[in-house]
Amino acid sequence: MQNTKDTFYLALRDRLALRNPTRTCVVRGQTRPAVLVEENELPTAEAPESVYRLRWTKRTTDLQQPMPLDTALCEIRYRTTPYELDRGREIDAMDLDLDAILQPRAIAKRSFSSTGATTLQTNLFWQETEARTTTKDGDRLAIIAVSAYREEGDL
Repeated sequence: MQNTKDTFYLALRDRLALRNPTRTCVVRGQTRPAVLVEENELPTAEAPESVYRLRWTKRTTDLQQPMPLDTALCEIRYRTTPYELDRGREIDAMDLDLDAILQPRAIAKRSFSSTGATTLQTNLFWQETEARTTTKDGDRLAIIAVSAYREEGDL
């Protein structure tokens, strides 16, 4: 699943950089598109604002397919500054950016290693599983089911 998770993250990151180059964040002194994978970052006391935070949760495997079909749920959480007067407009803008970077909903799976990226033989594809909600802590929450067929040697 690691190749699938990496491919999905990089697709969203690169699409956001093209769609809205001003939506950035600073992580360890580096400015980059505002998409983070929580398991890859140092814990912080406060969730960053105006940043899409990816959190991988449940994982299943369908062995009834010609090749094993792995599916993982990805929670995409984001929030705005709670005290800004235009926070409704900002969350709407983030919703629209997320809608755009989720399209198209399929991409060639890639493997990322120290020697470089290579394109694998299968695609990964995704769909939003339910309507977006706002959590008790004020995050907007989108849940995406990301699926890919497992290839030989796939991480």
